[in-house]
Amino acid sequence: MRCYRFHRHVNLFAKRSFSSTRIRLIDCNSCGISLQNTDPKLTNYYRKPEKPQVGKLESLDDIKYLLFSQDIQHFKESDNEISRDDLKEAQEKPPICKRCSDALYQNKYTPSDFQRYPLDKVLKLVKPNSSIANVVPLHEFPFHFNAKLLKSDIANNLLILTKGELSSLKRKQLSTMTQAFFIDFLKYHVNIITNRVVGVSALKSWNLNSALSLFKNDTYLLGNANVGKSKLINSLLDLCDGYKVDRDTKIRVERQPSQNTTVLENKRLRMKQESTGVSFIPNLTRNVQAYKINAKYIYDLPGYTENLDDIYLEDVIKREWLEGIRNTSKLNLKKLQNRAYDSLNGTEKGRCYTIGGIFFLVPPNGTINQITRHITGTSYTFSSVEKGIDVFKECHENELPNAHSLQQYCAITKETCDTTKFNRHVIPPFLGAIEIVFKDIGYIRVVTTGRYKFAGLHEIWVPKGIEVCIREPLEATISSYYYKHIKNNTLACPVDRPIISSTYIMDHNEKHVLEKMREMYLQRTEKDIQARRLLKSDPYKILSEVNPDSRNLYWYYNF
Repeated sequence: MRCYRFHRHVNLFAKRSFSSTRIRLIDCNSCGISLQNTDPKLTNYYRKPEKPQVGKLESLDDIKYLLFSQDIQHFKESDNEISRDDLKEAQEKPPICKRCSDALYQNKYTPSDFQRYPLDKVLKLVKPNSSIANVVPLHEFPFHFNAKLLKSDIANNLLILTKGELSSLKRKQLSTMTQAFFIDFLKYHVNIITNRVVGVSALKSWNLNSALSLFKNDTYLLGNANVGKSKLINSLLDLCDGYKVDRDTKIRVERQPSQNTTVLENKRLRMKQESTGVSFIPNLTRNVQAYKINAKYIYDLPGYTENLDDIYLEDVIKREWLEGIRNTSKLNLKKLQNRAYDSLNGTEKGRCYTIGGIFFLVPPNGTINQITRHITGTSYTFSSVEKGIDVFKECHENELPNAHSLQQYCAITKETCDTTKFNRHVIPPFLGAIEIVFKDIGYIRVVTTGRYKFAGLHEIWVPKGIEVCIREPLEATISSYYYKHIKNNTLACPVDRPIISSTYIMDHNEKHVLEKMREMYLQRTEKDIQARRLLKSDPYKILSEVNPDSRNLYWYYNF
């Protein structure tokens, strides 16, 4: 059984030799895989925690190796003596596999260590007659949103929008306004009728009770990798004093000898026992993990990937930058709320704005633009995209620390520093402001200021493999339409125009971008003719003046 007491395993290790006999251990507390101790080459290998002897350890690295404990790392290179209580607390932690330990506590991993799972494989882990909650990070919407899945009978039309704090929405906006907005958005833009929508922030503990109230007795959290499923589970465990259970028997998983009262009374230590592994590394979870929270059983599923052949971001973005981007706790939320922005003027040569080369934003000549970053990293401007890529290539030619003055600004790998490795995304026309969303990375807000005059189209050059889309500013749209909804009893989202769109990837040398965009727009809407709009008029005439009826020309997103 998976719920053997942990001390029993320790006794078994002490009595039995490491022969061909396989000792069945409990599941990895981080990824959920069943552990084994006999074959270090297998991904579920676990090294038994030998009983440390204070005073006989050669170094603190010995303790870390034996216990795989992150919490004792702060003792490293310290002259302070480690107490028995410190060691005891480290020993109280449940076991995790060698793969998770290396990745979480020593940052040693390769993307291939973290297998991608197709949707059909993940769905096989869901038991019949169970409920599914679709988990989507709000700040990256519409990425990670699967309309077909939400429409299916198995999904129960339940949508949980996570990471609300990263969307600049405040607590009240996230609870009432977001729900009203998405109920109408799903109905009129995606043809999904449901009122089972809630926006949450696991980091801030916002609206957790509202989410829990929507869960049925057996609910599985389903979503892409790194959308916030495990973090949501941990926040619910902390809020409701929940605990991990065996997914088959639903019996509490007990790991401590005689249920050590010190651990049970110390909430911080108890959470270390019950919580699931959370990491910036995608696909950490490898098996179903079950939890009992307020008399309901909630299941954490591995994240699924729509396209298993997608390029790994590790092949495009340097690991130290990628860790900062994915680890959203490093994002300065206060700075975002203050709406601090960078300025960029468009030039004839194509001056551009970048964050490490992850993208190069090129505005039309003569325009004045304000850019608010919702991505961790330092920004920089170059005279052109080609110049920026050449500079970052020079940064890689000498990899000694501070060898190049702009080395700290380079986020992309050496192989990416080539214009042929970039897609030229042309952004369809917009008025005022838009948000450009990068899948699995974040978004930026772009505002074109001054008196309106059509000067051309914005472009954004992005490494191949990174998906991009645009949308009207989410927080502003949700807020403004909610007040109209309350005051005039109107819909809580705009329905007279599309508010989300894909970009148009064009040849690097394409000159007639607006005409090419119209041609590509007709191709995209060939099977969705009802989505077509404003095709009878000359696009240059439409864009020559501000006309609310012609907003978002050639915007289209296929849900």
